Amino acid sequence: MENNKAKKAIKDGEGFLGADIADNIVSEIITKAGLSDLPKADMDYLRENLSLQVSRRLGLIIIENLSEEGQGAYIKLIEGGLVPDVDKMQGLLEKYLPDYQDKIKAGLDIFIQEAVKSFSK
Repeated sequence: MENNKAKKAIKDGEGFLGADIADNIVSEIITKAGLSDLPKADMDYLRENLSLQVSRRLGLIIIENLSEEGQGAYIKLIEGGLVPDVDKMQGLLEKYLPDYQDKIKAGLDIFIQEAVKSFSK
């Protein structure tokens, strides 16, 4: 399963997002929702939209689980743009949210379920 690869990357500490996690999650959602046969233009649009949603959800998962001090550090880190330096983000998470890997995995599992359900309606 695609998400197992993503979860393993997070667990193995391959940086903040791991290798291609957003793409793996998007692929899993598309497959589980039965959308693999969309025309290319629609698929490209869907992939881009879902990738943005994954990034947003990751940000929410992190901010919801950080202390007030950690939230302040997070906000400073992303002030320069929504895609912070991976090493700096890794350091912030290790300092303020030592169990971030479990929190991110749990949050992404919920996101995947919600996304697939939304396409199944």
